[in-house]
Formats: sequence, structure tokens, C-alpha cells
Amino acid sequence: MQVLAFGKREEVPGSSHVCQLYTRAEEVAHIAAGLFSAGPFPHRDRCVYVGPPAVIVQIEALLKLVPLDVEAYKRSGQFVFSSDRAEYLSQNRFDHFALLSNHLNLVNAALRDDLTGVRLAMEMTWLADNVATPAQILKYEAMCDAVFTFQRQPILAIAQYNNARLGEQIAGEMMKLHPLAYVGRHLKRNPSYLNSEQYFLNILRATRKAPER
Repeated sequence: MQVLAFGKREEVPGSSHVCQLYTRAEEVAHIAAGLFSAGPFPHRDRCVYVGPPAVIVQIEALLKLVPLDVEAYKRSGQFVFSSDRAEYLSQNRFDHFALLSNHLNLVNAALRDDLTGVRLAMEMTWLADNVATPAQILKYEAMCDAVFTFQRQPILAIAQYNNARLGEQIAGEMMKLHPLAYVGRHLKRNPSYLNSEQYFLNILRATRKAPER
């Protein structure tokens, strides 16, 4: 599919796991709006955005410029906007297994509703704030890539991170887990991308070998 953002059309595979490292807040809304309105349009994917209320307002404003009847798509259930962190946390804890299960439930629900798949954008810096460790975030991203990319799930997911708050070391690890990444306003094919199934297996092996306390 084609994602139109910042005046550029980018080809992104339908079953993809994309990272967005942003430096300016408006970049978040532009990428999400470009994902939801990606060509060919109209499409039959459910579009889900999870993030702060202020960003949702910006996304809706950008979609109305396309122009799209945003309210009609929301009433039909094709566009879903959520600013409720509790819906994606487990008792105010970041649970990577539960969050991945939530995404797969989104896919199954869309297919039951005779839609073709899901387009998901999540503001991860906002979601994980004060509830997730870097290790938990990396485990979540490794799991998502192993499931979405290698199992060819009908979902295109964009995980959005504030580059400054992520930190250089974690940003480097993050790039290993996403074949494509938006950095600022540019989509990059990631030369440091690793096989995420192997990355996740290494995490599991390290966990199993850790001495009991």
C-alpha cells in the first residue's frame, strides 16, 4: 500500500511492523493520518489510533483535509481512536504478551466484521510512560515483528517513539527489530534489521538460563 505523509508517497507492505522515531510532535499525527488514508482508497481496513487526545484531534483534522468524512467512518467502526491507556495496560502495568494479544484480537474482530485487516498506529512513548522498562519494550517489539511480519498477519502497525526520550542505545536496538523506520520525515529501509524471531528466541534463552533467586 502507499502511505502519504509529508507530501511523499511511500510503498509499505501490507503485513508490516514499522517504527517511527519522531522529533517533533506533529510528525506523529502526519504518519497516522497518512497510514489511515493510504492508497488505494477507499480501503476495507480498520484503522486504530492509540495515543493522547491532542494528537487524535490533529489526526482527525488532517484526515478531513483529504477530504474524508471522519465522523461517518467512526460511526461505522472503521476508524477507532482511543486515548484510554487503561485499555492497553494490564492493571496499570505494561504486559507485552497482553498487548500483542490485544492486537491479534483487533485483527480477528476486523475479519469477523468483513474487513480485510487492521492499520494500527500507537504512540508508544505515551503508552509506556512510567509503566514499562526498556527491556519490556524491546520484548514487545520483538514479539510484534515475529508475529506480524513472519506470520503474515493482515496488519500494518506503526510504533511511534519520541527519539529524544528513547535514548541512543535503545533506539539502536529498536532499529534491529523493524525492517522499515520513519526517522523524522523520511522512511528508511533498515540495514541493521535482524531476524526478529531469532532476536526473540535469544531473549527467551537468556531468561531461561538466568539463575533463580
